Amino acid sequence: MFLKCCYLWPPLALAGTCWQVVKYLWWLNDSICSVRPSIEDIIATPEFGKGKTVEVSSDEKGYEGSWFSAIVIDYIGNDKYLVKYLTLKTDDETEPLREEKYSRYIKPYPPHLPARRFKQLDKVDAWYNDGWWVGEISKVLKGSQYVVYFSTSNEERILNESNLRLHQDWNDGKWVIASRVRTTVASNFVMNCFGGVLSFRFMLLFHSWPNVPHALL
Repeated sequence: MFLKCCYLWPPLALAGTCWQVVKYLWWLNDSICSVRPSIEDIIATPEFGKGKTVEVSSDEKGYEGSWFSAIVIDYIGNDKYLVKYLTLKTDDETEPLREEKYSRYIKPYPPHLPARRFKQLDKVDAWYNDGWWVGEISKVLKGSQYVVYFSTSNEERILNESNLRLHQDWNDGKWVIASRVRTTVASNFVMNCFGGVLSFRFMLLFHSWPNVPHALL
């Protein structure tokens, strides 16, 4: 019957073929539904595996700019991890603190960099209060000591070189050594020291315009 219809009216042949395709897709769907991948399988593999040593930051007041060492306990979904801190304790001080953190607050433990002398305005991580705090070298002292300025708390601390490391940023899966900081404090310092001198110099040039070459001497 189907062949006769196809012979008499070609569009019926197309309709019959489409119906066969639909029935085949239904059968195929039913036959593979038991091995269909789950949502977790479709989502990319978690960036940080179990047991991996990482550093965790916080945007809570008083903790801005700090990074604390931790171990990844598990990936709990929704781009969130359960971590156990290595230096922070629970309120009763009986066991390591555990927290759930989004991946944007986590980075791998940074690679070790060769020891070096720091320079003024170098961006560094300073170890104190059980964690690494991002700051900048505001002054180089004698005896391997430095004055470090922390912009988040607007304070300075004198720290030994052994408690400092060059700051590294974790960007797109790569470590990038931070460039030297050009802070507003430094800029204001330069303007306060030299702004008046420069203004006075230009005033002299303007006043003695016919003799500009002589004024530049």
